[in-house]
Amino acid sequence: MTVKTTEVNPEELNMIYQDTTTQVVVECEFTTEMVGGQPAGDKELEAFCIHHLKVPENELKAAMARIKDEELGEKDSVQAPLDEIKERESYGVNVIRRDENGPWIGTWMVKAMMKAAASRQGIFMKKRGSKGDMAEMSRILGHGKSKKSEARDRIHLYMPDGKPVETSFKEFMGSVGTPQGRTSIKHHSEIVMPGVRFSYEWRVPPIRIKLDQIKMIMAVISEFGIGSVKAMERGKIKVVKLTVNEPVDKKK
Repeated sequence: MTVKTTEVNPEELNMIYQDTTTQVVVECEFTTEMVGGQPAGDKELEAFCIHHLKVPENELKAAMARIKDEELGEKDSVQAPLDEIKERESYGVNVIRRDENGPWIGTWMVKAMMKAAASRQGIFMKKRGSKGDMAEMSRILGHGKSKKSEARDRIHLYMPDGKPVETSFKEFMGSVGTPQGRTSIKHHSEIVMPGVRFSYEWRVPPIRIKLDQIKMIMAVISEFGIGSVKAMERGKIKVVKLTVNEPVDKKK
């Protein structure tokens, strides 16, 4: 039996994907604080103690140990009367993801925001197969000033004037219900202020997600937000620039 063998250049496959998908380039700006939700590691805890708590160097190890061993996790609050709901307290330090190029948000965070926007707009109900197109066949990458590395999962934050993105820490408090009773949540989380921007490229098959659906999604993503503490109106954004490049059928 005669066999025909063809060796395909991987770059050709990428070009096929790009030529058959709609490219959506979006630049967004935070209109409220964006709150980090990544639990701090040793390096981040040390920076938090030095720069935010102003802990002297000779007390640094003790302060970090106290946060890790005593405050993180759960602990009983002051003894409450038997007829009151028992409360427990949880404390933690959360940070924004960062690397040698600065703070970044994950591509999965942006995709989750856009999927939520499409769902609430009823696009998945009206366009059968569109949910799979967005979840499994679409691709999000950092773009322009947000593409500071080849890491596929990172969209770096930047200031429109080119200055470095500054962050700070803020204390947040809340309460949630658990099977063991009410839990009081208290945490210091790293934030970026309104005005910080990020840009990304979204590629999606054009069969079911067309220009009208793209506009619908982009019209409401500002109300979904990114990051933690979204219930307190954190992480809200606005679209400051939107470009849609649709594939053209060359046969026509």
